[in-house]
Amino acid sequence: MKRIAVQGIVGSFHEDAALKYFKEKIKIVECKSFTSVCDLVDT
Repeated sequence: MKRIAVQGIVGSFHEDAALKYFKEKIKIVECKSFTSVCDLVDT
């Protein structure tokens, strides 16, 4: 299962967009800022 980092919380527009974009099952990783998202992607 893919882990997808989004800026915001479950229930946010970003989560909704990720669920619609990725057709398979995904796990949403909530981030408080875009910097946090970038830090996760970088690792």
